[in-house]
Amino acid sequence: MLRHFILALVPALVATATGLFLADVGAFEGLGDWLFSRYKAESLWKSDPTPVWSWLLPAAASIGALLVAWVAVDHTSWGAKLAVLCSALGATAFLSLTLAFYQMSFNPWPALAAVTLSFAMGCLLGEMPANRRQRLSDSLLGPRLSPATLQAWAGRSDPPPWTTPGVRHGAVLAVRILSAPPSAESAATHLDQLGRTLGEVTRFLRARPGVVLDSPASDGVRAFFGFRPTAAGGDLPEAARAALDLADFLREEATLQTQAGHPALSWGLGVSVGPLLTGIHGPDSARFWTASGPAVEQARQLAALNARHLTTILVGRRAADVLASDFTLQPVEGDAIHALLAAKPAAPTHAQG
Repeated sequence: MLRHFILALVPALVATATGLFLADVGAFEGLGDWLFSRYKAESLWKSDPTPVWSWLLPAAASIGALLVAWVAVDHTSWGAKLAVLCSALGATAFLSLTLAFYQMSFNPWPALAAVTLSFAMGCLLGEMPANRRQRLSDSLLGPRLSPATLQAWAGRSDPPPWTTPGVRHGAVLAVRILSAPPSAESAATHLDQLGRTLGEVTRFLRARPGVVLDSPASDGVRAFFGFRPTAAGGDLPEAARAALDLADFLREEATLQTQAGHPALSWGLGVSVGPLLTGIHGPDSARFWTASGPAVEQARQLAALNARHLTTILVGRRAADVLASDFTLQPVEGDAIHALLAAKPAAPTHAQG
């Protein structure tokens, strides 16, 4: 939204300056004289009118031009664009008519020209490929995609992976609530804790590089890694580090809840990696992007298995093989599942003299 507002400033300023320049050289004097003669013919002016305030024309032209340019750049619906354009034109014309009742001569044509020109320039700017992709990303993902990840794809010739269906290698981090359903007396407190913690988890994951969040769920959050333009290996190590950082946050949150006298929520995290089938789902009026595949379901199942093994983070065998060199893992159920414990210290570097 802010980006579109900034983009709208350019056509609005150009259109306003053009309208005021044409007015200054007398391009609208003929149209103004015709309009004022109509006011006199309809007996709106009982005596000679007085000039309007000098600041009114620049203000009307700039405000109307900025409004229609903003909508033209930001909205995909032509109905909304045309409605705002007609409203701005009507308000400008009605302002002239209203002032005529007060014996003031306001020539609306420069402002009308500035609004129309700004609308045309805003529509052209909004239909540029980069802006169309921006609007598509906003409509499909909304707050599930960080501005940093979106910006990383700006200006590239290849489209972002969430705009077209396909298969992409990625890591999946699933966070699930493991606590038993609360009693009726504590349901309100439980839901408040759950909603607040899920909000913090969502904000934390959304800020990680190359992360796209899955559609919201009532029992947890899923995040897809590997959506940076330069991602390699599905960004699995980044997903593992995010899981460890998130586990620390959830432990701190549980401590705070215990100190406050509330039952602490229990959470499980699962990390998996593999090919993700990505695409757009839902009806045309409510389309959304998501990813599916064995890795997605495995991450969710691993998160739930933490309740059985009294662990916090579980990873699958394929992910464990990749992470073994940089992270401390503990086998669970043979070697099919591993608990992710910590990141290994970085190997010391020796200066060469």
